Amino acid sequence: MRCLILPLLFVAGLQGQAPTAVPVATSLEKAVVQELSEARWRPKVYAKHLRELRPYFDGLLWRLPEQTPLRTREGVAAVDEAIAFLERVEAVGPLRFNKGLWAAAREHALDQSLNGGVGHVGSRGSVLRARLGRHGSGALAFGECIA
Repeated sequence: MRCLILPLLFVAGLQGQAPTAVPVATSLEKAVVQELSEARWRPKVYAKHLRELRPYFDGLLWRLPEQTPLRTREGVAAVDEAIAFLERVEAVGPLRFNKGLWAAAREHALDQSLNGGVGHVGSRGSVLRARLGRHGSGALAFGECIA
């Protein structure tokens, strides 16, 4: 079953890990890219999928059968907002996993989790362009979303 809050799990899973040489992406990290790709490539289908998950909310808790409940910040309101957006947006091309982009994002997430940082600038003053350059992402145009 797909997981609606994979990005949250990704960030939560990074807590307390020290930055080291870049390892191979985990299956969870690759699954995040796949979920985002599905939502972009087939938004109407993904909206239907989210509608199927909607009944499992109990206030702020997401209670899937035979799973540990997960506490969310916004509850079903965020799901409703996502459904409404996906139902009106046009499809765009799917995403491909990019090791350089992944490594730059992971470096920043690890840095912030260890140093309590938030935002676009790393604890040593690094910015997105520098992180992408270090990891050879090959991106010519880029942006950053910190969530």
